[in-house]
Amino acid sequence: MTPPSFNVAAAMRAQACERPGAPALRFPAANYQTDAPQWDEWTYGELDRESDVPWQAVTSLVLSRLLDGGSLRPHDLALLASLRA
Repeated sequence: MTPPSFNVAAAMRAQACERPGAPALRFPAANYQTDAPQWDEWTYGELDRESDVPWQAVTSLVLSRLLDGGSLRPHDLALLASLRA
Protein backbone atom coordinates (compact mmCIF):
# COMPACT_ATOMS: atom_id res chain seq x y z
CA MET A 1 0.00 0.00 0.00
CA THR A 2 1.40 3.39 -1.00
CA PRO A 3 1.44 5.95 1.81
CA PRO A 4 -0.48 9.17 1.16
CA SER A 5 1.59 12.03 -0.19
CA PHE A 6 1.61 15.59 1.05
CA ASN A 7 2.99 18.61 -0.78
CA VAL A 8 4.46 20.95 1.84
CA ALA A 9 5.03 23.71 -0.72
CA ALA A 10 1.37 23.69 -1.74
CA ALA A 11 0.29 23.85 1.92
CA MET A 12 2.62 26.80 2.58
CA ARG A 13 1.33 28.64 -0.49
CA ALA A 14 -2.27 28.04 0.66
CA GLN A 15 -1.44 29.47 4.10
CA ALA A 16 0.20 32.48 2.42
CA CYS A 17 -3.03 33.16 0.54
CA GLU A 18 -5.29 32.61 3.56
CA ARG A 19 -3.15 34.16 6.31
CA PRO A 20 -0.27 36.18 4.80
CA GLY A 21 0.46 38.06 8.04
CA ALA A 22 0.50 35.01 10.32
CA PRO A 23 3.89 33.86 11.67
CA ALA A 24 5.41 30.97 9.69
CA LEU A 25 9.01 30.75 10.94
CA ARG A 26 10.88 31.95 14.01
CA PHE A 27 14.65 31.83 14.01
CA PRO A 28 17.52 33.30 16.04
CA ALA A 29 18.23 36.95 15.20
CA ALA A 30 21.68 37.96 14.00
CA ASN A 31 22.40 39.42 17.44
CA TYR A 32 21.07 36.36 19.32
CA GLN A 33 22.72 35.70 22.67
CA THR A 34 21.87 32.86 25.03
CA ASP A 35 21.48 35.22 27.99
CA ALA A 36 19.25 37.63 26.01
CA PRO A 37 17.62 35.67 23.18
CA GLN A 38 16.15 37.64 20.30
CA TRP A 39 14.21 36.16 17.43
CA ASP A 40 13.38 37.15 13.87
CA GLU A 41 10.19 36.00 12.26
CA TRP A 42 8.88 35.51 8.73
CA THR A 43 5.19 35.54 7.98
CA TYR A 44 3.61 33.15 5.51
CA GLY A 45 3.46 36.02 3.01
CA GLU A 46 7.17 36.78 3.41
CA LEU A 47 8.07 33.10 3.18
CA ASP A 48 6.01 32.78 0.00
CA ARG A 49 7.74 35.79 -1.60
CA GLU A 50 11.20 34.67 -0.51
CA SER A 51 10.64 31.13 -1.78
CA ASP A 52 10.28 32.54 -5.28
CA VAL A 53 13.78 34.07 -5.16
CA PRO A 54 16.31 31.96 -7.09
CA TRP A 55 19.24 30.59 -5.10
CA GLN A 56 21.64 32.88 -6.98
CA ALA A 57 20.02 35.89 -5.32
CA VAL A 58 20.43 34.33 -1.88
CA THR A 59 24.06 33.55 -2.65
CA SER A 60 24.58 37.19 -3.66
CA LEU A 61 23.00 38.33 -0.41
CA VAL A 62 25.33 36.15 1.67
CA LEU A 63 28.37 37.27 -0.32
CA SER A 64 27.41 40.92 0.12
CA ARG A 65 27.16 40.31 3.87
CA LEU A 66 30.74 39.01 3.80
CA LEU A 67 32.00 41.90 1.70
CA ASP A 68 30.41 44.38 4.10
CA GLY A 69 32.54 42.98 6.91
CA GLY A 70 29.96 40.57 8.26
CA SER A 71 30.47 36.91 8.90
CA LEU A 72 28.71 33.73 7.96
CA ARG A 73 26.95 31.68 10.58
CA PRO A 74 26.55 27.88 10.38
CA HIS A 75 22.95 28.14 9.23
CA ASP A 76 23.99 30.47 6.36
CA LEU A 77 26.21 27.71 5.03
CA ALA A 78 23.46 25.13 5.49
CA LEU A 79 21.10 27.36 3.53
CA LEU A 80 23.55 27.69 0.67
CA ALA A 81 24.20 23.95 0.63
CA SER A 82 20.49 23.14 0.54
CA LEU A 83 19.86 25.65 -2.26
CA ARG A 84 22.59 24.16 -4.41
CA ALA A 85 21.32 20.59 -3.98
